[in-house]
Amino acid sequence: MAKRICFISTPSEYPIYKEIEVEFEYFNGFAVSQKQKSIRSMHESVNKMDKSLQILEVSTKSTNPTGVALSAFNLKFYEINTDMEYPLENIFQSSKVFERGGPYRDLLNVHPKDAKRDERLKSSGNLIHFNYKTQSGKESLKQCFMIGFILVLYIEMKVCLKRYSNLMHLQILNSIKKNRLTVRQGQQQYL
Repeated sequence: MAKRICFISTPSEYPIYKEIEVEFEYFNGFAVSQKQKSIRSMHESVNKMDKSLQILEVSTKSTNPTGVALSAFNLKFYEINTDMEYPLENIFQSSKVFERGGPYRDLLNVHPKDAKRDERLKSSGNLIHFNYKTQSGKESLKQCFMIGFILVLYIEMKVCLKRYSNLMHLQILNSIKKNRLTVRQGQQQYL
């Protein structure tokens, strides 16, 4: 069994999210099929808490093409100053500041898998904080950093609403790997 924390946004309430812990059967292994079994198990556990919730796995292991497109490896953030788009994973990895190095901005320009596996991320000492442009956060706030970028991208999706109109019926988006993050979709004006 495994436990993951899910964050469900409640935009009309304070605080603007609630945390729930989900316990589910985790299937070990590197095969995509094993990860998808774990995803199904997690979703089933969430649905036992509330059957009305419709969930989209947001990862490269999702069985839904929209979930794959919205994963950190595929979702891109447009950087107005450079007129470039960068995968969210690259922004996350290139923003890490360690005891002996970083941030490693060159990771913005490599494949997301290469950014995630860059040796400097392992050999530069302990993670101290994150720094992207002027935004920074302590290591303990790394999930807030990721959530912040996800929310920025989520808001920017307003422009792409027609393309992603199939998301309007969903209450939860989640990723089994990325902090086990789950976002509950608010009303259309919050997109």
